Amino acid sequence: MTMTELEQKVLYLHSKGLIDVVIAKEISKSPDTVAYYRKKHNLTSNFVKDYNVKDILKALKTEETIYKISKRFKCSSTFLINLCNKNNIKKQTFKEYIDSIQIVKINPFKDLTCKNTNYWLGMLAADGSIHDTKIALTLQELDIKHIIKYRNFVNINLNIYKNIKDNKHISYGTAFRNKEVVLFLHNIGLTNKKSFTLNYKPKITIDFLRGVIDGDGYIRKNGCEVSITTGSEIFANQLQKFIITNIKVNCTIRKVKNIFTVGVYGKLQVKELLKIYKNADTYLNRKYDNAMLLRNK
Repeated sequence: MTMTELEQKVLYLHSKGLIDVVIAKEISKSPDTVAYYRKKHNLTSNFVKDYNVKDILKALKTEETIYKISKRFKCSSTFLINLCNKNNIKKQTFKEYIDSIQIVKINPFKDLTCKNTNYWLGMLAADGSIHDTKIALTLQELDIKHIIKYRNFVNINLNIYKNIKDNKHISYGTAFRNKEVVLFLHNIGLTNKKSFTLNYKPKITIDFLRGVIDGDGYIRKNGCEVSITTGSEIFANQLQKFIITNIKVNCTIRKVKNIFTVGVYGKLQVKELLKIYKNADTYLNRKYDNAMLLRNK
């Protein structure tokens, strides 16, 4: 469809009395595109025929964002902004709204000399979810106490949410928004695609390794295996190098399809590795109990 054909279709649908948002759906374009062609021909929106402008103005004075109001009344953001300008209404931008509700205002992961910081970065490397502005950590139901520990480390005012999948699988988590924190995490290698691209930039520590094991690790009950799975070959090599150099045990990498397993095998070697749980400040309770049981055998 050429621009001329698109323009003609907008004018035709407008002549039928349709509002911009409905026209936009018909032509698979945005309401702002429809508004552009309509204004080009000095046409006013049919929107006022369908809604009471007083209700819109009331919403603009009380509700949070232009986006929320446009969804509620099914109109374009351009229409709402123009309405604000005509009626001298100062409207909060989406960024301003996010900033106003932002609970975590200081980067909790900035101090890389802190043991707890390194531990939680290890957990995020394993189980964290990091997007454009949001950082989340979700664990299975039996690990809810660990989510509380993480929440208290980040900010005690964060909410803890509950997820139920397939009416039976329950998990708990907490999340917060902060672009600066996301940028910091991206810069040290924790991105939204970290599962396959993780390249951890800071120095790996014992606490970081324990966080990774608590998140993505497996401790065999008979004490002959500790393994970590990752989709990142670079991260697998980093873990292997750290374990061999600092724990002084043999460590191998096994690849199955696109998944890498970093493993320490043999009871004596495993027992040496599990020393990372001894006198630890932070740990996942069930893995700590398993580690202590195996070490004391």
